[in-house]
Amino acid sequence: MAGPFAAAETPYRVIGRHIQWFANCAWDMLGVAVIANERVRIEARCTDCGEPMKLVVDPSEPPTDVESSVVHFLVPARRWYDDIGFT
Repeated sequence: MAGPFAAAETPYRVIGRHIQWFANCAWDMLGVAVIANERVRIEARCTDCGEPMKLVVDPSEPPTDVESSVVHFLVPARRWYDDIGFT
């Protein structure tokens, strides 16, 4: 792992113009677009029901197609590294 990039396949696929990456989590999938500095398509699955989710993310603007998308964090960001496995 080299956050936000995953070293192995995960449910968070980020697809760029010429390459694809896997992110470690929902938060990281958004960070990949910023680091790659290109418009990407994100394919993930809802962790509650398993339904496929797709987002288009551009590092210079807010994500699109997010009307029915939710990213839920169980703990506040300031506490993420207290127990990163749980977060």
